[in-house]
Amino acid sequence: QAPRHPVLVLDGSRLARIDYMAANALAAHLRTLAEDGREVVLRDLNHIVAALLRLLGIGDRVRLYTHKY
Repeated sequence: QAPRHPVLVLDGSRLARIDYMAANALAAHLRTLAEDGREVVLRDLNHIVAALLRLLGIGDRVRLYTHKY
Protein backbone atom coordinates (compact mmCIF):
# COMPACT_ATOMS: atom_id res chain seq x y z
CA GLN A 1 0.00 0.00 0.00
CA ALA A 2 3.03 2.28 0.13
CA PRO A 3 2.71 3.60 -3.43
CA ARG A 4 -0.76 5.01 -2.71
CA HIS A 5 0.17 7.09 0.34
CA PRO A 6 2.52 10.10 0.48
CA VAL A 7 3.11 9.67 4.24
CA LEU A 8 3.94 6.28 5.74
CA VAL A 9 3.69 5.87 9.50
CA LEU A 10 5.00 2.54 10.76
CA ASP A 11 4.38 1.34 14.32
CA GLY A 12 7.43 -0.28 15.89
CA SER A 13 5.97 -0.82 19.35
CA ARG A 14 6.16 -4.62 19.09
CA LEU A 15 9.66 -4.66 17.62
CA ALA A 16 11.83 -5.69 20.57
CA ARG A 17 15.07 -6.20 18.67
CA ILE A 18 16.44 -6.55 15.17
CA ASP A 19 19.63 -8.12 13.90
CA TYR A 20 22.09 -6.30 11.67
CA MET A 21 21.12 -7.97 8.40
CA ALA A 22 17.40 -7.33 8.90
CA ALA A 23 18.06 -3.73 9.96
CA ASN A 24 20.20 -3.20 6.88
CA ALA A 25 17.47 -4.61 4.61
CA LEU A 26 14.82 -2.47 6.34
CA ALA A 27 17.01 0.62 6.05
CA ALA A 28 17.56 0.01 2.34
CA HIS A 29 13.84 -0.39 1.71
CA LEU A 30 12.93 2.68 3.75
CA ARG A 31 15.64 4.67 1.98
CA THR A 32 14.12 3.86 -1.43
CA LEU A 33 10.66 4.86 -0.18
CA ALA A 34 12.04 8.16 1.14
CA GLU A 35 13.90 8.85 -2.12
CA ASP A 36 10.62 8.47 -4.01
CA GLY A 37 9.36 11.56 -2.22
CA ARG A 38 7.42 9.89 0.55
CA GLU A 39 7.61 10.95 4.16
CA VAL A 40 8.43 7.89 6.28
CA VAL A 41 7.95 7.85 10.06
CA LEU A 42 8.84 5.03 12.44
CA ARG A 43 7.24 5.53 15.84
CA ASP A 44 7.41 3.82 19.24
CA LEU A 45 10.76 2.20 18.50
CA ASN A 46 12.95 0.55 21.06
CA HIS A 47 15.94 2.79 21.85
CA ILE A 48 18.44 0.15 20.69
CA VAL A 49 16.60 -0.41 17.40
CA ALA A 50 16.47 3.33 16.79
CA ALA A 51 20.19 3.65 17.54
CA LEU A 52 21.04 0.86 15.09
CA LEU A 53 18.94 2.46 12.35
CA ARG A 54 20.63 5.81 13.00
CA LEU A 55 24.04 4.13 12.73
CA LEU A 56 23.00 2.70 9.38
CA GLY A 57 22.30 6.24 8.21
CA ILE A 58 18.53 6.07 7.91
CA GLY A 59 17.91 8.75 10.55
CA ASP A 60 18.54 11.59 8.12
CA ARG A 61 15.78 10.52 5.69
CA VAL A 62 13.31 8.80 8.00
CA ARG A 63 11.93 10.28 11.21
CA LEU A 64 12.55 7.92 14.12
CA TYR A 65 10.62 8.25 17.38
CA THR A 66 11.44 6.08 20.37
CA HIS A 67 9.25 4.83 23.22
CA LYS A 68 8.39 7.35 25.87
CA TYR A 69 8.59 5.61 29.22
